[in-house]
Amino acid sequence: MSALLHIVDPQGPAASGWLSRMAAQYGGGGQVVALGASAHGAAFRIPFSGGSVALAARSLERLCDEVQARVVIAWGARAAAVAAQARDAAERWLVLDAVPPLRSIPFDAEVVCLGDAVADQLSAAGWPPMRLRVAQVPSPCMAEPDHDGSRRAALRKQCGVPDAAFVAGLLPAGPDAGDALSAFHAVGRVRMTGVDAHLVLASDAGLAGPMQVFARSIGLRDAVHFVDAVRDPASVAPMVDAWLSLRGACDDATALDPAVAAGLHAPLVAALGSLAASAVEPDVDGLVAEGRNRIGAALLELSRDPARCRDLSTAARARFAGQDRRQAFARMFDDIAARARVSESNRSAAPA
Repeated sequence: MSALLHIVDPQGPAASGWLSRMAAQYGGGGQVVALGASAHGAAFRIPFSGGSVALAARSLERLCDEVQARVVIAWGARAAAVAAQARDAAERWLVLDAVPPLRSIPFDAEVVCLGDAVADQLSAAGWPPMRLRVAQVPSPCMAEPDHDGSRRAALRKQCGVPDAAFVAGLLPAGPDAGDALSAFHAVGRVRMTGVDAHLVLASDAGLAGPMQVFARSIGLRDAVHFVDAVRDPASVAPMVDAWLSLRGACDDATALDPAVAAGLHAPLVAALGSLAASAVEPDVDGLVAEGRNRIGAALLELSRDPARCRDLSTAARARFAGQDRRQAFARMFDDIAARARVSESNRSAAPA
């Protein structure tokens, strides 16, 4: 039996294995529950057929009763919506990388905001400040350095990418095609300068079939690669020279991409105005650009200057993977886990 459950959403906007890794590394113990699909280290899975929050919440209630959970920590906006609707399931903590639809979350929930921008948006929307805690996001251990270049060479060969090419990776996007189209435009601009630039993105990004047809129609057939594994960027990280975070819509925003890119050992180019951009120190640990043309210009800058790529990536790791930041984040969730253990002890000690 477990007094503490972590709910993660493998198919949500932060679907990069990030949240489930964070739950495992910093969550203070407990068991991981995946919403809809399997996830890294998950002990249970809650059906999420058709995206029905109400049905998933009923499943969570039954699971909480079964494992006698006293505290539920929901990681991400969709998981938070499910936990919020589970009646009397347990004490609920919501770890938010973006602002969820406020109608889905009760104002009495305890909220951990992953970054200042999320907290600012929730406060502006009327959330009681006393319910908000802000956590500075650390980078999880996602990808091991490819010191001898063997994994890079193998992945590029598998995808048909030349060894000397510059490869941009699009961090997992929402179902809308806008992010993929922006990435096509940016990579196309780089290629127009004579640089052999390529793009790798998840096979479900922006409806892969129509997007593949569109890529052929604009002359990018051999430069765009749809790869299932990009849903977990750590698995393709060695072949990628820079990552793109182009989310802009409120339903696919996430503040996590800078920490994710830091854990993937490559610099991040983020779209101006996004939650991801708010967590980047421009020209120090990443690049921020407005519009497709300037995003393309940022990629071109990186493609021509490998030393710049290394400097940005090194600075990002120093910021997001520092021991102090990781320890502070872990302490917050150790405190939450301790509350679950105390609650469990009190329940066990109570007379029958």
